Amino acid sequence: MIVLKAAQAAVLGALQSVAGIVERRHTLPILANVLLRATKDNKLICSATDMMISVTETISVEVKTPGALTLGGDGNVWFTSAAYPAAVGRVTPGGTATVVSSGVTPDSAPRGITAGPGFGPATMWFGQTIKDKVGRVLLAGDVVDEIGGGGGTRTTDLAVGPDGNLWATASDGSRGAIFRITTGGARTKYTTGLTSDPNLGGIARGADGNLWFTMPDTRRIGRITTAGAVTVFGSAGLTGIPRDITEGPDGNLWFTQDGLGPAIGRITPSGSITSFTGGLSFANAPRRITAGADGNVYFTDRTANTIGKVTPAGVISTYVALTGANAGLDGIATGADGRLWFAEELAGKVGVVPVAPTASAVTTAGPCCWPKNQAANPVTMPASRTAARK
Repeated sequence: MIVLKAAQAAVLGALQSVAGIVERRHTLPILANVLLRATKDNKLICSATDMMISVTETISVEVKTPGALTLGGDGNVWFTSAAYPAAVGRVTPGGTATVVSSGVTPDSAPRGITAGPGFGPATMWFGQTIKDKVGRVLLAGDVVDEIGGGGGTRTTDLAVGPDGNLWATASDGSRGAIFRITTGGARTKYTTGLTSDPNLGGIARGADGNLWFTMPDTRRIGRITTAGAVTVFGSAGLTGIPRDITEGPDGNLWFTQDGLGPAIGRITPSGSITSFTGGLSFANAPRRITAGADGNVYFTDRTANTIGKVTPAGVISTYVALTGANAGLDGIATGADGRLWFAEELAGKVGVVPVAPTASAVTTAGPCCWPKNQAANPVTMPASRTAARK
């Protein structure tokens, strides 16, 4: 949520300026999307894009609560399914699930999904862990196409960078790499500065304007600028194997760790790492992680069959314990309404946790497929959060 004080005429003028230019280029209003960002230095940045041009206006305001939101968006939660035939899907706030497989290569094993570029309803992007492509979902899932190919790489995860491009962690089978991917599919590969990890993990945009990613094989956290400069932060401070990563409401990056030292990690923009283990043991396996609408961070625990909560101070607790057989918890995302949506990979369902959670109040939609990673469109962005969740 954004809270600010500003002259009405100034805000409306900026919105009309950026939205009007984009809208006049199209007969389909769905292609015109606006992103609002309220910064800590009392600026309101209004941006509009249609994936071909981008227009930005910045005005001075009094920011009470910094953050970001989108005008537009289909309001659904999206997920990938790696089962054969491969697919992507969406779940409405009311719990209706739709699986889209037409246009997706059947054996591509999609993984990682994000809203944007544009942060609007026109595009959801997803990676493929087997085929050397990325997928693009257009117009609320009615059209899916795949772009790229020829590079011999497998995409692990995706995030939208501040430069309007997609950034992906990937592997060519022997060494990990970071790719910058334009909306037209042109790719630039970055390996300089990376260690010899054959695989890279999750990736997320940070509040500092850089992209942050996990390195499971060497137990490190990496940072890459939009110019391609890579910095690797050592394993000091980590207790387990880093997996997924997200920007937290406090401006730091938060990541899951499994293996022999399960923990939730936090890394500051300067590279200082802290691992929080309170309440976790060898019986836990933190999987995916997302920033909640209430200023806390939430994660799925695949072994314990629970959704965990982490405060900005690093206090870990069980937010909700799921009943019944272990359903293989995987992806988690914060929906536009602030509820937490999660994937039950083994059960083939997508679940939702209400604001006041109890095990009996958790509902699921499906069965559908083999749901994994999730992303909301539009994404709920609390506090200083400025990037779409994967």
